[in-house]
Amino acid sequence: MRMSGLKAWSFLALIACSGAAHALTIPLTNTGPGPTLYGATADVGTFGQTIPPGNALFINAWDFTLGDPTATVNVTVTDSNVASDSYYLLYQGLTLISSFPVKTSTGVDDTFSLTGGSYELLIGGIPANGATYSGTVSVLPATVPLPSAAWLLLSGAAGILALARRSTAV
Repeated sequence: MRMSGLKAWSFLALIACSGAAHALTIPLTNTGPGPTLYGATADVGTFGQTIPPGNALFINAWDFTLGDPTATVNVTVTDSNVASDSYYLLYQGLTLISSFPVKTSTGVDDTFSLTGGSYELLIGGIPANGATYSGTVSVLPATVPLPSAAWLLLSGAAGILALARRSTAV
């Protein structure tokens, strides 16, 4: 039984794609331990809130756990009709990682190198009527150095070709 070159490459593509991870979009919780986010799947945690009219001050806590030992995390917060003195604080346990004001028109977009563990994102401020905010916590996938990726691809292709030759010899 002879495996054609096209079949061998199709088989290689199938194997390569079957292990590919897909990004997950997961809502963060403000009622306790949050979801675990991983860089291997480029997970994105989402959050947001509409502030009821008449509140003089609001503070919301959004929880998540970073499942990787170390990862690069991007935090974005955008708001609509929240006073200019709104802010966000990022904590790991009792340690303050970051604190930034949220600008009404531009929001924030910050990237951090974090270690695994539980985190809490606090967002607060003085709302106007109909105030809303939303944002994301994105775990960026770790990059594989090109030389390593090339060696893995070449060794996999060589293995598939060896199997194809072996099956033709039998």
